[in-house]
Amino acid sequence: TATFRDMILAEDGPTPVSKLSSAFLNAGSSDDLMFAYYESGEVVRFLVDEFGEEALKQILADLADGVRINEAIEKRTESLKKLEEHFLKHLWREVRVFEGKADWKEPDEEDVNPADPASLAGYLKKHPKNLWALRRDTARLVEAKDWEAVLERGRKLEDMMPDNPGPEGGFALQAMALREMERKVEETEVLRRLVAQVPDDTASMLRLMDLERDAENWAGLRDAAEKVLSLNPFLSRGWMAVADAAERSGDADAAIAASERLLLMDDQQAVKTHYRLAKL
Repeated sequence: TATFRDMILAEDGPTPVSKLSSAFLNAGSSDDLMFAYYESGEVVRFLVDEFGEEALKQILADLADGVRINEAIEKRTESLKKLEEHFLKHLWREVRVFEGKADWKEPDEEDVNPADPASLAGYLKKHPKNLWALRRDTARLVEAKDWEAVLERGRKLEDMMPDNPGPEGGFALQAMALREMERKVEETEVLRRLVAQVPDDTASMLRLMDLERDAENWAGLRDAAEKVLSLNPFLSRGWMAVADAAERSGDADAAIAASERLLLMDDQQAVKTHYRLAKL
């Protein structure tokens, strides 16, 4: 996310690998805590990419034997000093990929007046890839409900930052504009790309479920529902979607299993669910 980018590029930078456990204990905000989880995940990915899965397995085995984590990492990879230097470079590379072709520089106050549409338009003309200006101009387009322009802006942002599915990227803007214009087929395609990059975006997955159901795309509905359930296995709406999709596609066993799960968590659907089970 843009917040994580800023935290990586901050003067004090990310927490060193050797002190990463303290990042959870000393988190001063929810952003700090989420960044600690993100950085931990990146450490694991970095270790696997650089030293292989076997090295990670050996580290885990060492931990099970009571070896301290820093000792285990150093034993199976390289010195912590070198590893931390290499990992920081890895994070910087990830930032550059995330930034894409966008200009992330925030202009000086004397360069542009964001409250003046003409000033903002003039600055954007000179700096067409400046993310700060694009965000503010996009807010104007959304407020004016100029959905075609919002759609084009979303496509431009996706082209500039294809690996940035966050709110400053273009996926969400495209989905919003297409939904407002009731262009469901195109919205579905955008949401599929979005959830492929953001596997924990429950809201987009639920919307995708609705679109797949409307299109009677049962394979797509089941896939979206299973993604939602991987995040929240207690969501009755997800189990209902799996049951519907499985029944419509002729997978009786999966429909029965999903229906039985549904009975355990949604009394309001009990009559309908028992009827489905009787038919199956």
